[in-house]
Amino acid sequence: MNNLFDEYLDHMLENMRGSRKEKRDIRNELELHMQELYDTYISAGYEEKKAGQNVIIDMGDSSALAREFNPILKRKKMKRYMRAVSSLNIIMLAVFCTIIFYSWKEEKEKYLEFAEGLDSGKVIMSEELKDSFYNLNYKDNELIENAINCYYKEKETDETVQMVINNEANVFITMREVYGSKSEGE
Repeated sequence: MNNLFDEYLDHMLENMRGSRKEKRDIRNELELHMQELYDTYISAGYEEKKAGQNVIIDMGDSSALAREFNPILKRKKMKRYMRAVSSLNIIMLAVFCTIIFYSWKEEKEKYLEFAEGLDSGKVIMSEELKDSFYNLNYKDNELIENAINCYYKEKETDETVQMVINNEANVFITMREVYGSKSEGE
């Protein structure tokens, strides 16, 4: 009966979509099921040939059976695809969070350096600008934002950097350079 069953299963697998492993697993499962049916018919007194034919009849059209498995295999494939996409999204989120963390860490470092300069008297600015700075509104003030970035860069090369920030003239002055809309001679 193996030839009859093999023929039936081979025809079914030809009409089935899925990976080799999925097809092999389905074939093994159906082969066991067919063998159990066959044994049941033999136990009931059927001849081997008739028992095998009854099993094929019970299983139904092999193409129809393959079509029943195709949506199941398609869902499995979709689940694998979705898992892969989800994994990729998690990796992208982790990279994004890492980038955000390190950029935030650098921003925090700049802010703390500038605050230290304010506390030590190396940075001088009006009370209004200090309020904006300490209330974390400095991101809204381009002058403060530029002064923080400049102070941080200058501090990397010269520990003695000093800065005066004047919001009315919209300038900040370091020991070496003038920044803003007005220069020293104006």
